[in-house]
Amino acid sequence: MSYASFLFYVFLLPIIGLYYIVPIRFRWSILLIGSGYFYYIVCKDYKICLILVSTILISYFWSILICRLKDNKSKGNLKKLILAIAIITSALPLLISKMSYFVLDTIIQSAKISWIIPVGLSFYTLQIIAYLFDVYHGKICPPPF
Repeated sequence: MSYASFLFYVFLLPIIGLYYIVPIRFRWSILLIGSGYFYYIVCKDYKICLILVSTILISYFWSILICRLKDNKSKGNLKKLILAIAIITSALPLLISKMSYFVLDTIIQSAKISWIIPVGLSFYTLQIIAYLFDVYHGKICPPPF
């Protein structure tokens, strides 16, 4: 589904309508469900959507842990370590998809290998990393689940 197609706007209008009908505190859930459904339609494979969902959930739980640690000397290094681990685990799907293609392409140069990289993998990986940094610096805290 393209942003320029009529079908996209048929999909978008009910989402916008629901967004303004539900109470303000539940609007984020309408956007989450609508975005997830749109991503599923674009990818056409639930396995690729699982990568997105698992990355989001893992990063969310890391951000909760980062937010709960206070900024004192003894826990400062632990907080940095947790941030580093969180960034690595968040970037792991991107690194695996990019590096596996590079490695297999150089090893097997004659083979035509088609790797399906999830739509927007680089974008949402960098967004998650920016979110983790914001949590680390205390600009935001993760909302309760």
